[in-house]
Amino acid sequence: MTLISRHPWHLVAGLVIWAIWFVVVYGGLSVACQVSPPNPEQGLLNWISISLILMTLGVVILLCACAIQGYKLIPNATSGSRFIIQIATAVYAFAAFSTLVIGFATLTVVPCL
Repeated sequence: MTLISRHPWHLVAGLVIWAIWFVVVYGGLSVACQVSPPNPEQGLLNWISISLILMTLGVVILLCACAIQGYKLIPNATSGSRFIIQIATAVYAFAAFSTLVIGFATLTVVPCL
């Protein structure tokens, strides 16, 4: 199965995946804090933090897989599709990095304060 191709959709797909992750994580955090807030004495290891970390890692793995696959496709691409694949690979890598940076907050801040 190919995750990335020469289709122009891949020029924005990484940022669309990142935006969906952002809305789901922080929207889900708000809902979870209203429905079933964890005990503040638990610290960082509670069900909300663990689920946010797992979602973050899943999205980072997906974005990195797309970036790696795009990087592998660059040498064999035609000149017309090489540009699209190069930019898409950079966007996937940037989205993975952005997900890690923003997801780092789930490791440092106790939710529902």
